[in-house]
Amino acid sequence: MALSTQQQILEIIERSKSILLTFRKNWSVDALTSALAVSQVLTRMEKSNTIAASGFEAPAHLAFLPGIDRVRPSLEAMRKFIITLALRNAEVEEFTYDIVDGKLVISIIPRKGFFAPHDVTTGSSDWRYDLVMVFDTPDLESLGNLYTESPEFFYRTPTVNIDHTTHNEHYGKINLIDVTAAATAEVVANLFTSWDMKLVDDTVATNLLTGITAETESFRLPTVTPQTLSLASQLVSMGAKREEIVSNLYRTKTVASLKLWGRALARLKQDTLAQCVWSVLPATDFERAGGTVDDLVGVMDELMVSIPKTRIALLIAEITPNALVHVFARTHDRHLDLHQTLSRFQPAGDRAAASFVIKDKPVVAVEREVVDEVRGKLLAVRN
Repeated sequence: MALSTQQQILEIIERSKSILLTFRKNWSVDALTSALAVSQVLTRMEKSNTIAASGFEAPAHLAFLPGIDRVRPSLEAMRKFIITLALRNAEVEEFTYDIVDGKLVISIIPRKGFFAPHDVTTGSSDWRYDLVMVFDTPDLESLGNLYTESPEFFYRTPTVNIDHTTHNEHYGKINLIDVTAAATAEVVANLFTSWDMKLVDDTVATNLLTGITAETESFRLPTVTPQTLSLASQLVSMGAKREEIVSNLYRTKTVASLKLWGRALARLKQDTLAQCVWSVLPATDFERAGGTVDDLVGVMDELMVSIPKTRIALLIAEITPNALVHVFARTHDRHLDLHQTLSRFQPAGDRAAASFVIKDKPVVAVEREVVDEVRGKLLAVRN
């Protein structure tokens, strides 16, 4: 009888000695908490594991997450370079090394006899990890430097790919993609259910509930199903700290961010035909509010959730007068890919959340250029 995907994942984990857990450079809370939860379960299974994401920096409001301090922003050398010296003709009396003109010079004095060039061989060790688990990441390129610096590792090492989005490219040896789930953390929780829920303690439950809460905007999105709500209730009963999650995700706004939100809402515009909303924040707003671009985190999600029948929300923020304009885009429409919609501007991010910068143009010109491009793409899809 063929094994289920969940059982295949369990078997490949049991055969592995060292496991790398990772997620996209432009990470989501869902990706982070899914990796943290799996790491905690692997540790309980006595499996060596490492969590890493390219350039990762833990934001202050997520410091409460169990295990977040273990996430590395990069990885050390994935393989060792090995120099082997045969001792068939002599034994080692003395060994020294030095660095000269950018070269490593190794000096070996034999006790008796001599060493010849053919006594020396070189090679590489095996990879440091024999399994990779990737979360909420559409393709390997989205991993950033972790992938570009060691592409051979990802091609040669078995990969378990866990996600809930329709845009995932199924690049893993084993792909656990559930597009009916509201979050990758929900997929992970169901995976644990298929194994043994005794593996889930309060720390694991807290991470999983945080991922689901963040990905569903506190259960306000239409992706939430009765199964999602039932699972959330189960996680709370298993010790997930719901109040702490809500407090850290949604009750940490600064006065500056609230002022910027108010200005963004006051300037809100809408195209009902294209189902697009946008707002512009000139440099003077940042000066008056005393805020920064970091204070805009969460504004996009509020726009998406608060306005019905909105496919894309845009926030156009002028950081420096007539010199630097940041454009942020957000969608909850699973049929849209922001990378394609905004391809002209070469955005960073993923299909659901993207951003880019336009230099040396006034904010009014940027607004007109970006909104016209998005409108055209959205109306073309409708027609």
